[in-house]
Amino acid sequence: IFQSINPATGDVIAEYPAHTPSEARAIISRAHDAQRDWAALNVAERTLVIRRVAQELEDRADAAAEMIMSEMGKPLSQARLRS
Repeated sequence: IFQSINPATGDVIAEYPAHTPSEARAIISRAHDAQRDWAALNVAERTLVIRRVAQELEDRADAAAEMIMSEMGKPLSQARLRS
């Protein structure tokens, strides 16, 4: 079992089970397939996906800052930088 621990408080945030070798191979295989699919996209298609991801990241910035605070022990002022 792997634990995610808040370094500022020592609290366990979450626990994750270890994968078996066959589970790890299956995960790697799916990642390889996803990379192949990504490589097959043209530049315009990739650009569209990246823009959607950027918008999602911006929309969820506060939640990401909360996660950064708990996983890295950073204060909110450092976790949530606005551009």
